[in-house]
Amino acid sequence: MRLFFAAMLPEDARRAVAALVEKLAATGPDCKWVEPDNLHLTLAFLGETPQSRLPELTRMLKEAAAGQGAFTAAFDRLGAFSSLEHPKVLWLGAEQGARELERLARPLRAAFAPGQRPFQAHLTLGRLRSDRNLGRLRQALESIPVGRISCRVEAIALVRSRLSPKGPIYEHLRCQTLIC
Repeated sequence: MRLFFAAMLPEDARRAVAALVEKLAATGPDCKWVEPDNLHLTLAFLGETPQSRLPELTRMLKEAAAGQGAFTAAFDRLGAFSSLEHPKVLWLGAEQGARELERLARPLRAAFAPGQRPFQAHLTLGRLRSDRNLGRLRQALESIPVGRISCRVEAIALVRSRLSPKGPIYEHLRCQTLIC
């Protein structure tokens, strides 16, 4: 099973992010955009994982959430991995709530994703497939006002990702509520 740990977004935040994505998409880049229903904050990507590890992963999910209260995450800046000059992945970054997200992600990443880049609280918006209209996209990334898209993070989940020709299909295998 292809798995990851994530904090999911409520409907109102997904709608606000989708409106922002529409503005970026209007610049005409060759980009595979994340479907609004699939928007999430990845805490740790596990990749292919045997089903026999589900009890261990469920325990880790509970331990990561233990003692962590619900909090607000606010997304306020656009960016790209690896850089705006050579973008591959477009993202929306969070300043408020970043520490709390990192605290949730730390034990999960230490166990399953050691050696990965440092954690950065972000929503992946899309993945570029070519340089088509890259100049227009860069200009939009630098000039479109993001405002402040915020949401309450109240739970984290272990999610299964099934790849399909239409894009990934996500299934929540386990969910852990944060202390309210």
